[in-house]
Amino acid sequence: MKVFILHSGKANYPEISAYSAVLVKRGFQVFDGDSNEYSRFPFKDECVLWCIMGFYRTHGEARFIIHDYRSLSVRPFAACKDWVKRAMNATPNLRAFQNVQMRDAMNFGDDIPSVILPMGVPDWIFDLVDDECDDAIDKRSVGRFCYIGEMSRERGFDKHACCMAGFTLEAKEPVRVGRTPRTCDLR
Repeated sequence: MKVFILHSGKANYPEISAYSAVLVKRGFQVFDGDSNEYSRFPFKDECVLWCIMGFYRTHGEARFIIHDYRSLSVRPFAACKDWVKRAMNATPNLRAFQNVQMRDAMNFGDDIPSVILPMGVPDWIFDLVDDECDDAIDKRSVGRFCYIGEMSRERGFDKHACCMAGFTLEAKEPVRVGRTPRTCDLR
């Protein structure tokens, strides 16, 4: 069986490598890419299409379709964007939510089954090497706190960074995995 993990390609998706590793161990062939890459994928009719959700009005062919909601929309117009996703996204066979709060906030009012699937963390997170970590991070602290995802003001990361800057546990810094915007001072 083939699985194609569809994503926008705009954000950091470490869960894709975690999902891929688990699926490959179970005998699946795993592919991933954005909508353009999926449009050229030759095995649509025999694959599971796993969509890391954004806005997908249609998805073309697939044997089974999963909509995976990792986060709510960000400002501006976050509530409006989430409404559009509820009302206008194509209908899947299954929805996966990162947690109960996300499922309840999206509030789909249909009979599509759903599951709770916490974010996967790939093994490489635990094997960070010097050039992948900020120099200020004590390598022994890896695993204490880890923020994975987009680090932008739209996501409110500046507030998260300020909060974490004032919170230390035994002088250990949080590990940040993702692209830090040049305009955001995280120290």
